[in-house]
Amino acid sequence: MTDKSLNHLTSKHSDALGIDDPLPPNPNQKPTAYKQTRTRVNKINKRKFADTVEKIFEDPKSNVYADVSIDGIQGKVYHCKETNNVIVIHTEGQFAGKIMKAQPINEAQLKMLQEKNKID
Repeated sequence: MTDKSLNHLTSKHSDALGIDDPLPPNPNQKPTAYKQTRTRVNKINKRKFADTVEKIFEDPKSNVYADVSIDGIQGKVYHCKETNNVIVIHTEGQFAGKIMKAQPINEAQLKMLQEKNKID
């Protein structure tokens, strides 16, 4: 992961992976339909995020799905059964080799991944 990519992922996806060090909400932020918890970007949180991702990659119990369609782009998905988190990496296009999602997966998404080999 590049430092820029790690900063982005730490800020926007750490909360979903259980890293609890949120920034206070921006008072000028307009409300959205999505929960937007931003995590502080510092060395400790970046290391925690990288370690969590590495554990999922290395866990022999993680399911690996290759050639998955991710919003129409091919990628690879690592699913940790223990935490129900997924790490999604694009394998083609301008984002090839970059982590695009790092978050829990719901039952409907997991079923679609297992049956249709896609995440949308």
